Amino acid sequence: MAPGICGTITTGNTDRRTAMHTSSHPGAPPTDTLYYDEKCPFCRRYARRLEQFQQGGLSLVAIEQAGAGHGVPGRLALQRQLHLQTAQGQWLTGLDAAIRAWSHTGRAWLFRPLGWPLIHALAAVAYDAWELRRYRRLHGCADCTGEDD
Repeated sequence: MAPGICGTITTGNTDRRTAMHTSSHPGAPPTDTLYYDEKCPFCRRYARRLEQFQQGGLSLVAIEQAGAGHGVPGRLALQRQLHLQTAQGQWLTGLDAAIRAWSHTGRAWLFRPLGWPLIHALAAVAYDAWELRRYRRLHGCADCTGEDD
């Protein structure tokens, strides 16, 4: 998410703490779906901001609510890195997922430069390092991060 927040859309009587608003209405066009880490305070705030500014076409799903199947990565992968599945079924991760998520808001112009080749290369390295640090602080252990004790 920016840090670091696809495949299933939550509907029905769902607790707002674990699944944010969806754009799933009968006859509505397909949406992009962003998975966010509910256990991460920053990620929850990030998801709330996206929810606040989005203009449609984006569903936010807490990874704790993510259903298995439909090509959805496992919980560990979703916790390690921001994932977004486009309405067409393509998976984006990390910075690319964040840029795509913000493209559904009126503030997309702020994130557009992060897609420019030179800036993207540098920003992606920084973003990936931030995601790894966030994951290790919240969920990490020697077994799941690949580190030795």
